[in-house]
Amino acid sequence: MASRVLYHGAEANKLLFNIRNGALTADSQGRIFFAERDWENCLIHGADRQMGESYAAKLRVDIPEGAQLVKNPTSGNPDARILKVEPGAKVPAKVEELYVRRGRVGAFETRRIPGSGAQAYLEQKIASAPTLGKPPSGGGGSEGGGAGGGASGGGGGSPLRAFFRARANMYKAAIRAGVEGVFTPEGIAAAVPELILKVSDRVAAREAIRQIKIKFLKEGFAKGVAAGAMDWSQEDVRLNLKHRVTHGRVRGLEDEAGILTLSFILQLAENCEDYAVDVGHSYSLSRPLEWRQDLAAKGMKLLKKHGYDKWSPEQREYEFIDKLAWAIRSSTNAIVGPHLEIQLAVARLKDGY
Repeated sequence: MASRVLYHGAEANKLLFNIRNGALTADSQGRIFFAERDWENCLIHGADRQMGESYAAKLRVDIPEGAQLVKNPTSGNPDARILKVEPGAKVPAKVEELYVRRGRVGAFETRRIPGSGAQAYLEQKIASAPTLGKPPSGGGGSEGGGAGGGASGGGGGSPLRAFFRARANMYKAAIRAGVEGVFTPEGIAAAVPELILKVSDRVAAREAIRQIKIKFLKEGFAKGVAAGAMDWSQEDVRLNLKHRVTHGRVRGLEDEAGILTLSFILQLAENCEDYAVDVGHSYSLSRPLEWRQDLAAKGMKLLKKHGYDKWSPEQREYEFIDKLAWAIRSSTNAIVGPHLEIQLAVARLKDGY
């Protein structure tokens, strides 16, 4: 297995996920994107809007046997490289240096952080980011506009901390209320940051937003239930099931008017799915052991019927839970589907159709 030093850019939460796992995950087409010589070439997609900063990492990547690292120069990244592996494959990678850029064109400020401090920096930055709750008052820019960190003014503490407190309350409600009290407009609003929900005031995009929510709430709930049925811990769930929404999974979910941007759709889908994963996991663990074992056995039987017999219950891999969630979807949709469909019908009546 050959080792190469390459540069990779991503939003803060996804880069943190990669660092914690010591690996990069290929997309649905088996691709991982890099720059070979200059980390700034990884910043062509702009800043992470929630953090107000752009991120790139210098990585030592273990290239798997048989994998192809091909040149794919573009106008924005002349030394772009694509590593081609199996879809969803994890490629070992260790961060050697983190690059953080903030500010505006002509006045950028760059910070270099040693690999040993990269995880701590990103964790602190995400924990103090004000934009997951509300855009900072008086701010106007995307790059550097909300990079100050810490609690926002006006009292109440960090909106992000409140966001996670609300999610924690939803998980507890899943156990008490048997899911009915969780997948309500209020429950989902507590789980999905206001920065996202406020866009739904634009009438032309409402229906598309609802369909995205329902799809990823259902899929996330099924994955959480499957993880609980396999006795996964919260740590297993955090490390393996979060931030798994890819471009391929949201293809075709755009609104006809083109109001919703791809970044908005990805963020909405990811927040809904991550929320529902936690709710499903809590709900599953609250059920009797016999219920979980029967559900797992039902799913494993269907997987084997369709030729997915390589999976074993001991595996702590996303791909396994993803397939198991698919196999038990009729059961999980029966639990959560009616609540979501009722909300959809009520919302449509309010809109007059």
